[in-house]
Amino acid sequence: MLMAFLIPWATVQAEEELTVNNGTTSVSTLPLYGLYADYGTRGQFVIPSDSLTNMASGTITAMKFYSQSASQSLTGTWEVYLKEVDETSASTTFISRDNASLVWTGNAVVSNGEMYLEFDDSYTYGGGNLMIEFLETAVGNCPSFSWYGIAGVGVYKYGTSSDHTTFQ
Repeated sequence: MLMAFLIPWATVQAEEELTVNNGTTSVSTLPLYGLYADYGTRGQFVIPSDSLTNMASGTITAMKFYSQSASQSLTGTWEVYLKEVDETSASTTFISRDNASLVWTGNAVVSNGEMYLEFDDSYTYGGGNLMIEFLETAVGNCPSFSWYGIAGVGVYKYGTSSDHTTFQ
């Protein structure tokens, strides 16, 4: 789940990038699980605040995830939510999405090994543990692929093609 956050610093007037979860370990289920995109998927993980200290009081405008696949397109529609939480991980149950900010909606595309999501609405980061949730709102199709980075703890579920918002 190697991720880079783009943060425009108010005092610098330029965007800076912060990389978290740097590594060569891979996981196929988070941030999103392409294999079951035809059933509807939901994935959630938390980045502890100590990994994000360089961006406290910054505004997050985009995220980039690195994939083992050079190019893939997920045909479903996805939403990305951010929320600061007390929990340091999402391990067995989902953290409530109440009061989370919807920051991006669209089709996920991996190009040249990167999935770049420029947010529809920026997120002001206050310094807490950051929950990131990917929710598929319209089912699609995609082959399985893996994401680079630390295979951190997270939770994911997939539903059925008849009701992709009911997860089992």
